[in-house]
Amino acid sequence: MRSVSPRKARTRTAAKPVPRGKGAPRHRGIVLGRSKKADDGFVARMKGAAVARLKAGRPMLFLTVGLLGFTAIAALFVGGAVGRAVKSLDDGVDAVVADAGFGIANLDIAGNRRTSKDTILAVLNIGKDQTTLSYDIHAAQARLARLPWVATASVRRRYPDALAVTLTEKHPFALWRTADSLFVIDRDGHVIARTNGLEFRKLPRFMGEAPAGGQELIAAIAIHRAVHARVWAMRRMGDRRWDLILDDQVVVQLPEEGWQAQLDELEHLLIDTGVLERDVEEIDLREPDNYFVRRHDGSQQTMPRGNAT
Repeated sequence: MRSVSPRKARTRTAAKPVPRGKGAPRHRGIVLGRSKKADDGFVARMKGAAVARLKAGRPMLFLTVGLLGFTAIAALFVGGAVGRAVKSLDDGVDAVVADAGFGIANLDIAGNRRTSKDTILAVLNIGKDQTTLSYDIHAAQARLARLPWVATASVRRRYPDALAVTLTEKHPFALWRTADSLFVIDRDGHVIARTNGLEFRKLPRFMGEAPAGGQELIAAIAIHRAVHARVWAMRRMGDRRWDLILDDQVVVQLPEEGWQAQLDELEHLLIDTGVLERDVEEIDLREPDNYFVRRHDGSQQTMPRGNAT
């Protein structure tokens, strides 16, 4: 065997110096789930730079992203996409519920003397596959209450498949003739509807300006039998006083105040004096002490109260 000198052996086994920049890296921390190879290269450097920028500007980023997201959602609502999607979903649910026996199949209507059933059906607007569960009864009541003759309206559900409609209609109190139309009005003088007058020909008639306070005049005339029998219409003058138009077109002028007492005087004239047999055109009861009678020929007679002959 060849002997090996100790010097040479040490020379052969000695470790070679490691050039600077090569060899095992220095460890500065633990990175879980990542390898050095993944961090090398251009892509890794760009990724790290982007993450660093996002971290530095995160508040502004969140604000920008949130604003963009809100704008996109608002655009969906304004454009109707969300509404159409919700409506499609609702229609599908309604169809399923209708098939389950809750579709509106029956309608009970009460109190509609002057409001036709066709009008009520049109206002209710009950659609196909509409159910008692989803039908908006409050909106339906509001629509019915806007009809001319309806004072109040009630819509109730009757499960499983019916609606009950109850109307309270306005009470016709009198007719009001304007320059070009004829209306039926309530006790407060509010117009109910246009009419031809045939159905309501027995109602009291007003002419001229809006007949505010007419119910008081009608009540006072009703207790004077002769006056009530002869009055054809009542006319409001200047929103201050009334004229009575009798059935032979004689005009009786009442005062602005104290007209109730003048109805007593008119009753006396009609019953006790036969004043209407004298070709009278107008009777003026506006003065407190005298009344005036004007005839068709233009002549006028002045008479003290209580001494008429």
